[in-house]
Amino acid sequence: MRHAQHFLSRLDRLPRSEVDLALELYRDPELLRAVLDAATLPERVEGMALSSLAPWSR
Repeated sequence: MRHAQHFLSRLDRLPRSEVDLALELYRDPELLRAVLDAATLPERVEGMALSSLAPWSR
């Protein structure tokens, strides 16, 4: 479960409102699948990361 440790160790970098969303996605595989299904991903993607920041907010 190294991915869980990696994910959880970075939550302190986010505002509380984004922590709640990140944890909701983490705990709800069906919701995460819906998000990934809505995304346009290249073929044969073996891994990916989700950013909680909208590109226009940087």
